[in-house]
Amino acid sequence: MAPLEEHARLLRSRVTRPASPGSPGVWSVTCFYVRREGRGRGVAAALLEGAVSYAASQGARVVEGYPKDSEKRLAADELYYGWRGLFEGAGFEEVERRSPTRPIMRRTVG
Repeated sequence: MAPLEEHARLLRSRVTRPASPGSPGVWSVTCFYVRREGRGRGVAAALLEGAVSYAASQGARVVEGYPKDSEKRLAADELYYGWRGLFEGAGFEEVERRSPTRPIMRRTVG
């Protein structure tokens, strides 16, 4: 979780390159880690909401994420980006898609 311009690899990625590179006030959520015993208990949702709140407190206008989107059940090691339903549940909307399984999702916070 940091301002978009601090994520050099994101800015170069064909798939997850941000929807509006160079836009001021855009922060990115790039990954999650929840220990096995915490999975399925709402920890990822709380982490995402905490990240959004933190970004807003630091002056973010928009928070962007790049979750996995798949019809099949995903293995734990595929979920570190988050998953589409997690972001939708937190009020994010898809704004662009350059890959069948990786939407770019945004939430306006300020």
